[in-house]
Amino acid sequence: MGTFCNSLCTFCYFPTETYTKDKVSRYVVALKKSLKKYAETQYAKSSEFEEVYFGGGSPNVLSSEQIIDLLSYCKKEFNISKNRMIKVSGCTQNFDEKKLKSILEHGVDQVDIGIQAFDNGIRKILNLQDSAIEAENAVKNARKLGLYASIDLIYNLPGQTMHIWEKDIKKALELDVESVDCYPLDVYPGTPLAKQLKLGKVPPIGDSDKEIEMYLKAYEIFTNAGYMPTCHNRFSRIKEDFEDPCFEILGTGAGFFMGYLGKYSYMDVEPVGEYIDLVSRGRFPIGKLFISSEEDEMRKMMKQTFRKQPNDVIFLNKT
Repeated sequence: MGTFCNSLCTFCYFPTETYTKDKVSRYVVALKKSLKKYAETQYAKSSEFEEVYFGGGSPNVLSSEQIIDLLSYCKKEFNISKNRMIKVSGCTQNFDEKKLKSILEHGVDQVDIGIQAFDNGIRKILNLQDSAIEAENAVKNARKLGLYASIDLIYNLPGQTMHIWEKDIKKALELDVESVDCYPLDVYPGTPLAKQLKLGKVPPIGDSDKEIEMYLKAYEIFTNAGYMPTCHNRFSRIKEDFEDPCFEILGTGAGFFMGYLGKYSYMDVEPVGEYIDLVSRGRFPIGKLFISSEEDEMRKMMKQTFRKQPNDVIFLNKT
């Protein structure tokens, strides 16, 4: 969906753009033009896609009508499997019950929600725009409607004790979410959080030992509750591994990272204006293209030999 957000989280290092109705409307038009170009390729015509993912940024800044329009366009232009999985990611304040109900009625199966933390003090430090209760209600509404819910949580945050972290983990279990991505805090130079930490305006973060201790606590609680670790930081009730490059991914969107098509992998340009300009000139909006070596391809084939062949996926964006 590109890097549109209502506000900037203090830890965020991605290039983000503030939502404006006009720019987002032009961007949606560009997305559809780019999808059309991919749909006309022999690769797309000969493929069946089993997942459609609206990533971001925060794609739920779009209206329900815009999300549904893009989803309908994907269904029209691509061969989508009957057993498909459709996911929409976003922030809590834009997942109101009306929008959740609307996208559910048009085929969305799962929402991926960036909770980050349930503690109000920490949410304020991170510049998250709603309260812990409102964030919790977004997940509850999704589950009540019958949607799967996956959430992001961050650990080793400023002011986050082990007790606070354990409460966040148990809250995720209480909300009966499908999966939880637990990320250690990365402080990138130039972010608001990096500046605040340097000036002592927020509590310091823990060292590497504390970070490891927090991960092990999450591992203990989630596995005891029946979740399985499906990659380094994900705990899920369903086996998932969409990070693997032997998984074919066709994607598009400003800042999209990363598409995998055969021996080719690619990233789209980041600025929304440049993305719109390239698409309007009839070009693929690719910023970087990588070609796997013969040795890379051999490794990929060996991995596929010893595991079930993954399905194809359409990503509108994943930054």
